[in-house]
Amino acid sequence: MNKLIVLLSETVLFALLILFLIAESVSITILFIVAGFLCAAAVLIFPKKAERIIKPFAKERRTAIIFSMILMAILPFFFTTQPYWLLTLSLAGIYIMLANGLNMQTGTTGLTNFSGAAFFGTGAYTTGLLSVHLGLPGWLTIPAGMFASVLIGAILFFPVLKVKGHYLALVTIAFGLMFNIMLNNTDAIGGPQGISGVKAFAIGGFDFSGMWAIGPFIFSSYANNYWLTLLAAILALAFTRYIYNSPVGLILNYVRDDEWSSKSQGLNISYWKLIAFCCGNALIGLGGALYAHMIGYVAPDLFSFQTSLLLLSMVLLGGMDSIPGVTVAAFVMIVLTEKLRVIQDYRFLIFGLLVIIMIIFRKEGLIPSRVRPYFPKLKSVLMKR
Repeated sequence: MNKLIVLLSETVLFALLILFLIAESVSITILFIVAGFLCAAAVLIFPKKAERIIKPFAKERRTAIIFSMILMAILPFFFTTQPYWLLTLSLAGIYIMLANGLNMQTGTTGLTNFSGAAFFGTGAYTTGLLSVHLGLPGWLTIPAGMFASVLIGAILFFPVLKVKGHYLALVTIAFGLMFNIMLNNTDAIGGPQGISGVKAFAIGGFDFSGMWAIGPFIFSSYANNYWLTLLAAILALAFTRYIYNSPVGLILNYVRDDEWSSKSQGLNISYWKLIAFCCGNALIGLGGALYAHMIGYVAPDLFSFQTSLLLLSMVLLGGMDSIPGVTVAAFVMIVLTEKLRVIQDYRFLIFGLLVIIMIIFRKEGLIPSRVRPYFPKLKSVLMKR
């Protein structure tokens, strides 16, 4: 029975997502958004009743995850004539990686980072330069972009190690601004015009910029990049979940919650902070590298302080140290940003108000981070007995 509820619920949500994306009427779009906010408000106001709805998903967790991945994989079949939304969903997948990378630093370890866009840009520019000037294939440029983000993050880590709190925030803000100024004023990497002509990702003899067909369905480069981004996002989420449920995640939480106590237990605080910073930047660099190959063009405008604030807003709205919450927040914010282009000048004002409201009334975010199960397998065995 629980499996049936999960399958039907996800199918209905999938159908509603498709209808929301293809809706061209502004009034219908606003109606969908209002209905979504009302549902979210009902969940927050009546948490006990919401738990009854969520309980089947908790009991059939594996079924829910596998079926949701299947639904997301077949999504391009519904947008063969509207590839723009595949591009938007691909961007949402990239921002899911970026936000979860930042969450590993800010949410899991407590390292406030206002320079997420700088590491995003490092991955994108490294990939772009290697692709355009050296002609390297994507399976080499993407790891190089990740490595460059980790390396730059390790360099920034030395001043970060010496400060904390508001001073840490100021250091990362300054670094982000310096990075953007450097991009705009360095002619060797394109200056304000950026880098164009970045090659599409290719593996073996398959070029992701090409078109192919399955029966009556014709898939363009948008579908190819969507599947690539979906796979990368799934692997990134699996990695962050593995870190969260491992002893490393427990140690990072310990460092965040009580640094002095963790020091007294013999933990090397600098080492574990560096681990969190590097792992988070690797995910952010991965997002930047995929973005460069997908769009084919990178410019300084995208890697501004505004993008860093957008990433941090995703973490705050979703819930600090909450992988599901940050993932949902990143997806919703990117999709809504595109759907609300009719109110171009007020989109980020609305998101800013949402962040303020969440901070005042629900600091833990949309999906709060749950209490960590220390022995989940032992608990499941005892529950069965």
